[in-house]
Parts: sequence; structure tokens; C-alpha cells
Amino acid sequence: MSLRSAFRISLYCICLFTTTNQAFCQTNTTRAYSFGDSLTDNTYAYLFFPDLPLDPTIYGADPFEAVFNKAAVEGDLLEDFAIAGSTSADVLAAVEYYVAARSAGAIEPATLVSVQGGGNDFLTVSNLFALGSAAPGESEAIDQIVDGVKNNLMKAMRLLRKSDQPQIIVWTVPDVTLTPYILSFGLDATTSANVRAHIERLNNFIRAQGNRPDVAVLDASYVFNAVTFQPLVILNVELFPTPYFGFATAIFADPIHPTAVGNGLLANDLIQSLNDNFDDTISFYSEAELGTLAGIE
Repeated sequence: MSLRSAFRISLYCICLFTTTNQAFCQTNTTRAYSFGDSLTDNTYAYLFFPDLPLDPTIYGADPFEAVFNKAAVEGDLLEDFAIAGSTSADVLAAVEYYVAARSAGAIEPATLVSVQGGGNDFLTVSNLFALGSAAPGESEAIDQIVDGVKNNLMKAMRLLRKSDQPQIIVWTVPDVTLTPYILSFGLDATTSANVRAHIERLNNFIRAQGNRPDVAVLDASYVFNAVTFQPLVILNVELFPTPYFGFATAIFADPIHPTAVGNGLLANDLIQSLNDNFDDTISFYSEAELGTLAGIE
């Protein structure tokens, strides 16, 4: 059984040259740097929910780390600049700090960067209900919330290009209304639909960045939607989608963050994107490996 059949991939194999004659053929993990929130800084994610009896061992490696573990060779470096709880503005601030450190010669230039953020902008309760109150195009002020996320992510990518010209990974924003956390709010159908429409407007813009020769897209939104509405079976065991969480065969380790197997599925989506965009042959997490991540004997 091919686990990849669960995901619709619409990216094209690209092996092009930039204006500086740098070939983006194969993923360069020599110095891989991660910018984001707790989806890529998940070591202590369980502490976000101190009242829940969560098992910190079921989170596993975040998707970027999981891909690095597959693609890297001896001597390659993975450094995490992600900070749990970050909004897209915080992610931009982390990139600005990195660029300043690079200019001072304090950090070696990146060859591969992951830019992930925006989920916490939508999880902010005031933003969530504001976005839920109007569909895209109905309120300029509300649309500007999403435009702000887009601008923060794009400015971060421009700064990284100007500093180092690395290969860039950018993530779509997961549909927060499908997380166990937001489901517990009991949003009505109209509010949920409006929030989803705003997220999709942002994600369509992010997906379009994958047309650039230096960008690969991790479509986290698509993966989470796919495994929510078409639960996967791994080694004859069906994974539990939202609203379930807190055990190894669930997609969510807590009300927001994925388990090790959830991260493995996201990693496979990113591997497909890297292989397509950078003409690479990184190996996927096999069904047996995903089973191990899910604690399936």
C-alpha cells in the first residue's frame, strides 16, 4: 500500500538556475535552519496544557527535523531558531535577528531554511472570532489580519534570500478549526466556514510560492485535512483523527500539536515537495517506519 496515495501532490519537478547561477538540484542540508513556532519547536509542547496528562514522548521529531534525519549526511548541521508560541510577527523578528547575526559574521550562512508560522495568529481568540465574523472580502479590516500574516512570512523569505540565497521551505497554515482545541469552542458552521476561507486564501498564496525555483512548500493544511476526513490505516491499524488526541496512534498529541506519526506524515509531504522541486531522491518514511512512530508493533 502506498501511503502517498492519500495525498494529492500538484507540484512540478524543477531543476533551474537562479540569476546567480546557483543550481537548485538536490536538497542542500549542509546548514539547515528552522524558523517557526511550536510545530517546529515541539520539545516542550506538552507544557502548553499543564492540566492534561500528556505523554511528552509521543511528539517525536518535528517535520523539518524528521526530513533532515532522512536527507542529511555526516557533518550537516540542523539549528532551530523556532520559538514556541510565536506569531508570524515573532517569526519575522527571529529572521531579522538571524540576518543581523549573519551580517556580523556570528552565524554561518544557511543552505536550507524552513519558514513556518501563522497558526498562532489564527489561534488568538480575538483574531479567531474576528475572522469568523466575516468572509474574505466582506471587511477590509478583517482581511488585513490575514494580509499581515502573509506580509510577515514573505518579508522573512525576502530577507533570507537577500542574506544567503538558501533553498527555502514554507509551510501552509493548518486549518485550526479542525484541531481538538478549537473544536472544543463549539463554533457555529458560519463562523468555522469564514475562518477556513481566510486560512485558505492565505494558503493559496503560500502554495503559489512553490512556483519559484528556490522554494518547496510543505502543505500542512492539506495533510491535516486529508487525514481528518480520510483516516489512514497503517499496518492494519487505523489512525485516530481529531477530536482524538493524547496517544501514539492519534494524529494529535495534544489539542494542537501532532504526534510522532502525524509529524512523519507531514515529513513525507515535505519530502515529496523537495524531491519534486529540487530534483532529489530523499527516501520517504515507510509504512513500517510510520508504524514505529505510531507505536504499532
